[in-house]
Amino acid sequence: MPPEEAPIQLRRISVLFCDIVGSTELSQQHSIEDMQIIMQHYYQVADDIARQHDGYLVGSQGDGVVILFGYPRVLDGFAERCVQAAQNLQRALAEKLVTFDGRASFHIPTRIGIATGQAAVGQASGALRGDAMQLVGPVVNRAARLQTVANPQSIVVDSKTQHLTRSSVLYSEVEAHDLKGLPSGTEVFHVLGLRREVEGPVAPATLIGRDGEAATLRRLWTQAQAGTPVTVTITGDAGIGKSTLIQSFVSMQTNPSMRVVHLHCAAMGARSPLLPVAKTLDALTASGATNPSLASLLGDPAPELLHRAAQFLGLGATPAEDVTLSLRDRDSILDFLGRWIIRGHPARPCCLWKTPNGLITPPASF
Repeated sequence: MPPEEAPIQLRRISVLFCDIVGSTELSQQHSIEDMQIIMQHYYQVADDIARQHDGYLVGSQGDGVVILFGYPRVLDGFAERCVQAAQNLQRALAEKLVTFDGRASFHIPTRIGIATGQAAVGQASGALRGDAMQLVGPVVNRAARLQTVANPQSIVVDSKTQHLTRSSVLYSEVEAHDLKGLPSGTEVFHVLGLRREVEGPVAPATLIGRDGEAATLRRLWTQAQAGTPVTVTITGDAGIGKSTLIQSFVSMQTNPSMRVVHLHCAAMGARSPLLPVAKTLDALTASGATNPSLASLLGDPAPELLHRAAQFLGLGATPAEDVTLSLRDRDSILDFLGRWIIRGHPARPCCLWKTPNGLITPPASF
């Protein structure tokens, strides 16, 4: 939660505006008491999702809720977190039904608009408690206008959000809409889903002025090939060539007989440390004539272990319910996945490359 006396400051944020579809009809079909239950359920789910993704539920506008990402905490990948939160919010509202005593339950359909830009946000000096939060900037109105062109149970974003998240989110072709209060032909993108990471050949990269670092990687790689595990962490400012250094190493030092595992990290998965593993396994076992099954890829483990691991990682058609695992189950699954990542004949060492999408420092384990 923001500090009580946080001064107003200019921040670059992503704004999620969620609106209930058919709210007018809903209010006509239910009593005031029932609508209070519906809206309380709606706000509670939205607040839970905001907290899970390090967002801040700033308030409501009618039947719409406004969630900020990038305030009060400055976050890496705030736009990605916002898109992920939007997907999870709609999923949670669809799964967590509103229930009344003795009457049928139903889910709350929504449409969501997301916009990214600068806004003045904080507490105005001397403001009264309950009316302290100040949020000023066109980005808020833009998010609200964007949701009006979204289909029920869908998400639309502006061009700035699309630009920041295009490497991790799939979008429709750009559309131009005339929205009230916005420039004519405002660009709009519909969210189609998250990108599936697919392994492929690593293209050679040309290094300039990195002879020392390249020599260090070659020395450690030789040590790993001799049977001594090595972990390398490459740090540095954005844009100085960390990924290029790793790309050059992988293309020059590995060969087709070696198993190279690419694990892709992103800010939207910061609260799910095993998400890179799950995404990699999902990509490797995607529908296709040449792709292996999850069982064969993982070395045909015992069916119960395979089932629990798939549940743990949220893979395939495993049921969403009853995924509570004992500490022993979790430890056995983590040990199993660790052995899968590093196993291999000594003559065919494994190179593990984690690519951060420019958000997280990439470690590589040999």
